[in-house]
Amino acid sequence: MTARYFRAEVLSVQLLNPHLRRLTLGGPGLAGFASTGHADEWLRVVFPRDGEREPDLAAPTADAEPPVNRPPSRTYTVRRADPAAGSVTIDFVLHAAGVATTWARRARPGDPVGLSNPHGDFTLPPEAERLLLVGDHAALPAMARIIEELPPGLAVDAWVEVADPADRLPLASAGDLRVHWSHTGPGTSAPTALEQLVRAADLGPATYLWMAGEATAARHVRRCLRHERGLARERYATCGYWRYCAEEWIPRFRAAIDVDALFAAGKAAGKSDDELIDDLDLALDKAGL
Repeated sequence: MTARYFRAEVLSVQLLNPHLRRLTLGGPGLAGFASTGHADEWLRVVFPRDGEREPDLAAPTADAEPPVNRPPSRTYTVRRADPAAGSVTIDFVLHAAGVATTWARRARPGDPVGLSNPHGDFTLPPEAERLLLVGDHAALPAMARIIEELPPGLAVDAWVEVADPADRLPLASAGDLRVHWSHTGPGTSAPTALEQLVRAADLGPATYLWMAGEATAARHVRRCLRHERGLARERYATCGYWRYCAEEWIPRFRAAIDVDALFAAGKAAGKSDDELIDDLDLALDKAGL
């Protein structure tokens, strides 16, 4: 889908917990914005450059050159889309620093920001009788929306890793919901325990698993599900929402791995998409990434 960008304005601000700030965005610039209807939908938020008030929605926001032309932007989950009100709600995780965190902390009603058209693909298989959601603080907005939109009676277990008990949020569902909280996630020096949780999880034949969190942890979970637990691809989804020390990791990754060449060679050999990802995982391991 071709990216389209909309100018939005902050309508309201609410602090949900010490590390999560909710911003509702709207205004006439959102005319034509259409939700995908998928509970995990995401979009790109484009922020004004330093010293500027308006976001630059004409400059490229993807991996284009030269980088100086790109305005600062980050990807976020759509917590709620309200077509009738013409508004979009986004929950911003507040880190110690960063472009998005700085803007979200300072945002006030009337402040402008750019939004791309949304994307999403969460679809619960019709044969699923149980949903297992696994995620950290960054995944909590998506998990909360998925939980809210589940059909009545579906068994759902949500394992949520946050920095502190104060970061818990009330979660409600028409499904048969059980929520399990742990406190070794983002904002602490301890590594995530989500991979170990998935390794020990009950993944019966009618269970669908959705996991999102730190990118390396998501990679390890995918590998565990595919190669150790032997799950069919249709029974799980893993998503890397963020990465430890991304500013250091990205240059090392670009210097070590030519993804286009890797995938082109795999496709020429007739490999499936899952096999291509396996090749990338192996290359990341060899590069110490």
